[in-house]
Amino acid sequence: MLKLYFQLKGQIWGVLEVKGLGYPLGTSLAIDDNFFTLVCFVGILFASSFLFTVKKKWQSVLLQLALIVLLVNIMLATSRRGLIIAAVFIVSFLLFWLSSWFINKNRLKVFRSNSILFIPSILLTVFFLWYLVFGVSPLKRSQWLATSDFNKRVTSSYINWLTISGKSIFRGDISYIDVKKENWGANFDPRFPYTGWASGNYHLVDNLNELGLKEVPSDAQGAKVGRWVQPLKSKGNAYYISKLFEGRFEPGRRYLASVYCYMSRDFNGNWARISSNGKKGISHWFYDIDQKGKWQKLQTSFYADSNDVRVSLFVCKEKDSTFNNLNGFVIYAYPELKEISTDPAEPITWATKQFVSVSRLPDGTRNGPLDSVIAFMPYKKHIKYRDNIGLWLYRENLYRYTFKKDIRYNSSIFAYVSPNFNGDEVAFYAEGNIFGHTKHTYDLERKGTWQKLNISFNIFDGDANVGFGFRKKANSPTDSIKGYVLFAYPEEKILKFDPNNPITWAGSNFKRVYPLTGDNVEIVPNQSVGLKVDRGTQARVSKNLAYNVNPIGKVRFRVANQRVKTSVFAYVSNDFNGEKVRLGGSSKKLGGNNATYYDLSRKGTWQKLTINNWGETGEVYYSTTYFELPKAKDFKNLKGYVIYAHPEFKVLKHNPKNPETYTASTFLKEYPLKGSNADIVPKGVVGAKYNKTTEGKRSGLNYYSRTLYWGEMAEPGDSVFGSVYCYVSPDFNGNLVRLELTGKITGSSKQNYNLKTKGEWVQLKVSGLVKGKGRVYGSYLFGQKGVTDFKNLKGYVTFAYPQLVVKHHRKTSLVEEKNMNNLASLFPFHGSLSAADTISDDFKPLMANDRFAGPRIDRWRYAIYLYTKKYTLIQKLIGGGFDYTYRFARKFHPEDPKRDFDYPHNPFLSVLLYSGVLGLLVYIWFFVKSLYLYYIYRKEYWIFGIIYLVTFFYAFFSSNSPFEPAFFGLMGALPYLIHYSKKSNELRDT
Repeated sequence: MLKLYFQLKGQIWGVLEVKGLGYPLGTSLAIDDNFFTLVCFVGILFASSFLFTVKKKWQSVLLQLALIVLLVNIMLATSRRGLIIAAVFIVSFLLFWLSSWFINKNRLKVFRSNSILFIPSILLTVFFLWYLVFGVSPLKRSQWLATSDFNKRVTSSYINWLTISGKSIFRGDISYIDVKKENWGANFDPRFPYTGWASGNYHLVDNLNELGLKEVPSDAQGAKVGRWVQPLKSKGNAYYISKLFEGRFEPGRRYLASVYCYMSRDFNGNWARISSNGKKGISHWFYDIDQKGKWQKLQTSFYADSNDVRVSLFVCKEKDSTFNNLNGFVIYAYPELKEISTDPAEPITWATKQFVSVSRLPDGTRNGPLDSVIAFMPYKKHIKYRDNIGLWLYRENLYRYTFKKDIRYNSSIFAYVSPNFNGDEVAFYAEGNIFGHTKHTYDLERKGTWQKLNISFNIFDGDANVGFGFRKKANSPTDSIKGYVLFAYPEEKILKFDPNNPITWAGSNFKRVYPLTGDNVEIVPNQSVGLKVDRGTQARVSKNLAYNVNPIGKVRFRVANQRVKTSVFAYVSNDFNGEKVRLGGSSKKLGGNNATYYDLSRKGTWQKLTINNWGETGEVYYSTTYFELPKAKDFKNLKGYVIYAHPEFKVLKHNPKNPETYTASTFLKEYPLKGSNADIVPKGVVGAKYNKTTEGKRSGLNYYSRTLYWGEMAEPGDSVFGSVYCYVSPDFNGNLVRLELTGKITGSSKQNYNLKTKGEWVQLKVSGLVKGKGRVYGSYLFGQKGVTDFKNLKGYVTFAYPQLVVKHHRKTSLVEEKNMNNLASLFPFHGSLSAADTISDDFKPLMANDRFAGPRIDRWRYAIYLYTKKYTLIQKLIGGGFDYTYRFARKFHPEDPKRDFDYPHNPFLSVLLYSGVLGLLVYIWFFVKSLYLYYIYRKEYWIFGIIYLVTFFYAFFSSNSPFEPAFFGLMGALPYLIHYSKKSNELRDT
C-alpha cells in the first residue's frame, strides 16, 4: 500500500520495474498481479486460522490489521482473480461472523471477538471503493483529482484499470475507453481544465482575469505546466501533450479550435502550439515566442476529412528527454471549438498556415470588394531559405480539388506588395496534372497597389492544389526578403467548358471581346465572346522567346480508333509582330497533322483553325492555341493582338462513314450522295463536300487542301492499301484531285481523279510496300494552280469512305510460332507457399470481444480443436509435445511475427496436448489423490487444503504446467509428504 501511495504521487521504486514489462500496477509488488494476490491470500488464510484461538487484545488488533492490509492489497492490486477471491473471502467471513451469534460454540465466539475491528474496517473499505467508482460523478472525481497532489496521469490510469478489473467480471465486453469515459467523462466546460481538456500532472490556476486574460469568464481556470509534468519522449525531444478536443466530426465541415496561452518570460522550452490532425486547413498555430509574457490566442482552422478528429496542445523542449531542466511555465485556458463556413473576408476560414491578421489595409489602388476585409500576412517563420537552390520561398495552399470530368476550376485572390519588397516573384498558382491558366504573377512594376490574380484550369487526372506565395533568389540566407506581401479575399467558381466563355478555356490572363468585328467575322458563330491576347497578357518564357498558349482540351486515348477533333476561330490584327499563330496538338505518338497555322499573309481576317488527330492507346493528347514573340522575355514589346473565339474539342470514334471523324477542314455533309454512279459507294455513307469555304495552304504558286484521314504503324515488308470514293462537280475549276499514301513506302502510292470524267463517282485506289519502320498515312487533297486562296474556286469535290489497310508481313515460321505460343509449358507452375509464421486452419475465435472469459474460452476451444482435428491417433494417446505453443502464438498473436509461444491457459488442456490422454489421466489421478489426502488429514492440515484449492483456482485459468506456479506444485506434493511421514511413523511404532 505504501508503494501504491508513492506511485500515485508519481514516484516509482526502480527495484520493482521489469525491463520490457514495465512497473507493477496498484498495490502489486510483481508484474504478475495474480501471483501477488495469491501470496497475499495465502497469508490471509494462515492469519485467519489464528482468529479461532484466544488472543490478547494487542495481538488480536495486530492480527486484524494484518488481515485488513492483506485484503486491501488484494482489492487494490487490479487483479480480477484477486477481486473475485477477496469477495468470496469477505462473504465467507461475514457468514462465519453471523453464525457465531446463533451457534453456541466457543471457537466461533472467539472468532467473533477477534473480528471486532476487521468487520467494520473492511466494510468501510468496500463502501469507499464502491463510492469511488459508482457514487461520485465524473465531474466531482475530476475536480478532486485536479485539486489533489497526486500525479493526475498515473492516478487516473490506475483508477481506470482498477475499475475495469471489477466491471469486466460482469461486463466482459467493456473496454478501457469505456471505463475512461465513465470515470472521467464530465461534460466539457471550457472554464474548467478537469472536464476533459487538460492532461497530465498540471496545476490549476485561478483568477485568470487578474493575470491579464480579460476575454474569459471570471470563474475560468487555467492549466499550468512546467518541470513537474512528466513529458513524453520522441525523436530526442520531450513533449507535453494535452488533447483539447477529440471526437467524431462530420467530414467536409470546417471547424475553428482555439485556446488562450501564456508563456512566462523565463520559459526555456522551444515552442508551444495548438495542432489538429485534419489534412486540410491550419494544422498548427505556434505561440509567438518573441512575445513571451503575453496572452496569445492560438487557433487552428481545419476541415474534418474523417470522422475522428483530435485537437491538442503541445509544449516542447528539444534535445532533452525530461523537463528536469525546464525553467518557467506555460498556462493554457478556455479552449473553444465551433463550426465555421468559408468567408473570403476572414483568412481564418480559408488559410492553411499560421498568419498575421491585418485589418487596416494599406492605401493602394483597390480592385474589388476589399472594404471591411482582413488581409493575410505570412508568418515570418514560414518563409524558408532553400540552401540547395539558393532561394527564399513562401508557399501557402488554398484549395484542393479532385478530378471531375468536364469541370473548370476558377480561382482568384487579391495581392498587395509593399514598395520596399525585394523578392523576384509573387504568384497565384495551381499544381497537379492540370491544364489551363495555371499561374498568374503580380506585376512588380506596380508595387504598392492591390492587384487581382486569376487562374482557371481543368484537372486531367488525380488531385490539384491551388496556392499563393512568393520567392527571392539569394546567394546566402543573409540576403533575406525585405518588405511584406498581403493576400486577401480569395474566391472560387466551378464552371463547365463553354466555347462562349473564354475563362473556361483560357491559358493566361486576357481581355474579353464582344461583339466580334473584322473581315470574315460571319464565319464565327453568333454570340461568340473573344479571348484577346495582347501586351498586357503575361507570357510564358522558353529560352529566348515569349509565347502564349490556351489549352483547349486534353484526353487520354482509350482505344485504337479514337480521334480528337479541335477547332478555333482566330483573328490577328494587322500590326501584330508575333509569329507562328496556330492551333496544335501534342502527343509523343501522334497521328494526323499536329498543327494548323493562321495565314499571317491575310492578317485582319477571321480564319478557322482545325486539327483532327489520333494516337496510340494510352497516350495523352492535348490541343492548344499558340503564338510566340522571338527574342523576348515578356510581351512588353508585342504589337497588335490575337483574338480567339468559339473553340470546340470533340472526342470521336474513327468511322469512314462519317467525315466528322476524319476531316480537319470545313466541309458540308452530303447525304444521300448525289451524282452519276453514286451506287458504288457503300450504303449509309456520308460524303464530305469541299468548296471555296474550305481552308487550304499555299505551296509555291498553288493552293491546296489536304485531309490526312488515317495512319498506322508498319514494319518493313508490310503491304499498304488505300482507297476513297470521289466525286467532282462538272463546274469544278481546280486542277488537282488526288489520293496519296505517305511514309516509307514504294509502289503506286498516288492516284489522281481524271478531271475529264467530272460529274461521276469513282473509287481511287493506291498501294505500296513498306521500306522502313514507321507510320504510313492515307490522305486525299484537291487544289488550284496560280492562286493564293479558294475565293475564285468554282464547283466542289466530295470524298467519301476513305480506307487504309496494312497487311503485316509474317516474320516467323509456323514451327517458331508454335514454340512461342507454348513457351509457358516449359516453366511449370509452382504454388506459393504460406509464410513460415502463418498457421492456416478453419478455427475461428468466437469471444474476442469478451475481455473477461473470452480470451480463455477461445484458447480452451482451440486446444480441443487441435486435439480433435489435428492430432493423429498416436498423438491423442501420448501427446504431440510442445509444438502447440507455436500454433497458439500464431493463432492469437498474428500481429507479432516474432512471438513463438502461447498456450491454452489451463493445465489440464496443456497436459492433454503435450502428453495425450494418458498423461491427462495421470495428472487427474495426482490431483484427485492430493485432494483426497488433504481430506484425510483435514483436522491437522485443513488450512493447507484450502490454500491448495485457492492456488488451484489461480492456476486453472493461467498455467501451462501441472506444477505451475511452483507454489501450486509444492502444495500438490505436500499431502504426499504428509502421508509418507504418517505411514513411516506408524510402521516405526509397530
